[in-house]
Amino acid sequence: MISIGMIRIGTGVLIALFLSAAPQIARADAALDWRQCTGDYPDEAVTACTDLIEHGRLSAGDLASAYIARGAAHDDRHEYDLALADYTKAIELTPKDPTAYFDRAVLHYGHKDYDLAIADYTRATELDPADADAYSNRGVAHNQKGEYDLAIADYTKAIELAPKDGVAYADRGAAYYHQRAYDLAVADYTTALTLDPGNATTYANRGEAYLDMGKPDAALVDLTKAIALAPTSAEAYRGRGIVYAKMGNDNLAIADCTQAIALKADYTDAYISRAHGYFRQGKYDLAGADFKAAAALDPKNAQAYVGEGSALAAQKDNDGAILALSKAIDLQPQAAEFHLDRARIYFLKKDYPNARADAEAELKITPDKPAAATLVLMNIDVAEGKTADAIALARDLVTRYPDDASAHVDLGLLLDCLNGGTASCTKDRPAAFAEFSQAIALQPTAFAYAMRSQTRPLTDNAGRHADLDAALSLDPNNAFALLTRSALYLYEKDYAKGLADADAVLAKAPADPQALNLRAILLGQMKRYDEQMATLDAELKLDPNNAAALNSLCWSRAVRNVELDKALDNCNAAIGLSPTAGIFDSRALVNLRLGKLDDALADYNTALAKKPGLAGSLYGRGLIKILKGQAEDGKADIAKALSINPHADDVFKAMGLTPDQPAGAAAKP
Repeated sequence: MISIGMIRIGTGVLIALFLSAAPQIARADAALDWRQCTGDYPDEAVTACTDLIEHGRLSAGDLASAYIARGAAHDDRHEYDLALADYTKAIELTPKDPTAYFDRAVLHYGHKDYDLAIADYTRATELDPADADAYSNRGVAHNQKGEYDLAIADYTKAIELAPKDGVAYADRGAAYYHQRAYDLAVADYTTALTLDPGNATTYANRGEAYLDMGKPDAALVDLTKAIALAPTSAEAYRGRGIVYAKMGNDNLAIADCTQAIALKADYTDAYISRAHGYFRQGKYDLAGADFKAAAALDPKNAQAYVGEGSALAAQKDNDGAILALSKAIDLQPQAAEFHLDRARIYFLKKDYPNARADAEAELKITPDKPAAATLVLMNIDVAEGKTADAIALARDLVTRYPDDASAHVDLGLLLDCLNGGTASCTKDRPAAFAEFSQAIALQPTAFAYAMRSQTRPLTDNAGRHADLDAALSLDPNNAFALLTRSALYLYEKDYAKGLADADAVLAKAPADPQALNLRAILLGQMKRYDEQMATLDAELKLDPNNAAALNSLCWSRAVRNVELDKALDNCNAAIGLSPTAGIFDSRALVNLRLGKLDDALADYNTALAKKPGLAGSLYGRGLIKILKGQAEDGKADIAKALSINPHADDVFKAMGLTPDQPAGAAAKP
């Protein structure tokens, strides 16, 4: 919201009365004193009013008026105590006059003394029940306290007394907005705009209400109109930026937030909004800089520190991320989600004791919402080789919260060994499928559909596509669903469609490592090797320690049978960073190409020890055994590989590596 209410100032009306009918005082300069006392220059007004008060021989009513005018001048000079004393004196002189109560209420409100303001507005309405402004202003004070029902009652009374006043409608619309009664808010904003069609703030606020109603197009129209009416409104530009972000256009969102910052250099919220846009684009350095700037502007803004922590974590600066999140937790120690975020960073650092401590702290703060923290604890158990303990936690969560869709998703992940399960993890895909299905029945999400697609049999491509189509119908830009479908297209050898899905993710997040890696694989399959190498180089520029990118470079060179020494260096570097089954599988192929059969066999054995059902490694090991004269054992491995994945031989056949010619062709320089 750009504003939640407009306080009407009472003294301005009083000044007009003074100028038209000043009291008759014997002194010759009395009229001049009254004009100066009620004029626009605070210093001159204080002097003139003081002269009248001390020497004017005024009636009680006129003396009260002089105190009120001097109080207003003191307020303009930011002399709160002096202003308060003058208004209070005026009330003592004329306790039945609502004017001083009204003006003192305005003073209290300006200093955020909302209870005192409400008390004075209440007295003003008792003395003058027809004063619409007093009701309206009291509504604004209630609004500031979050007392929206009381605010709405006051705005409604003000509207009854002054039905042509657009401000009261706009303020009541703001109160309805805070109650999430968006349709009522829009109705009031619309009435306010019929009465005051040039009010940019009301257009902006109606736009925000439209956005929360799921009507971004209408919101965009209103925010654009607000900017046309008030081109220097930083708030309107930020509001439109938020609309663009909701519409998925981060470039325009960032541009509008940048304009907001240009108009208002200390606009903390605009920095935070722009940072979120950069973050969604994968520009984590720019996002981090904006979050840091927001924190510098407002050191007590916990969300700025949380955002900075997320940006640093995305840049793999886990120590910096923990420092930023710790600042947020210091500011809001009861913010459960902050503990959870820090727990996840500790987990990435493999600092499991601190990760566990933060997850348990989150559970203590929100014991009725245990799913997210329990998931972290499950992951810690899995990382420590306690998969059975993790599954027990997940089953307990499902038992306690059978209607919690996320609990079923977590159990499904564990049963399918998809959350960091060790080699000891035994997949139970039918059970995982059942859990994801239950989650979908309770609360269909793109993630649950995409995960269920992965638990279907390899032969059920139609079912996989149906799940992914359902996921993308719920969230057309869901990166996980798009990448899962891209991988499915890769499996089906529909490389062009797979590339389109990977590119769709990169269009919104150019630095997404999984999308870049999948794109590189697809380009390799399409024999667009120059583009493939450029994509892998882009990955490594973003992260020189990207094991997946190094592995892809190794695999690409091995498949093409070129630069095998470089391929070996790539794989060795990748294994040093992340000794996974897939990377050992890639190095095995390099060694096979180099004729280093014993090394290749050792790598395939390591890959299979880490992931026993890896069909490609079984097939490759079978070829080596045949080369080493162990034909029966080799054929057994190949048969087992094909029973796991009927297409396990495709990549080998494409390289000219078959049981009849297991050595393939010689390496190219």
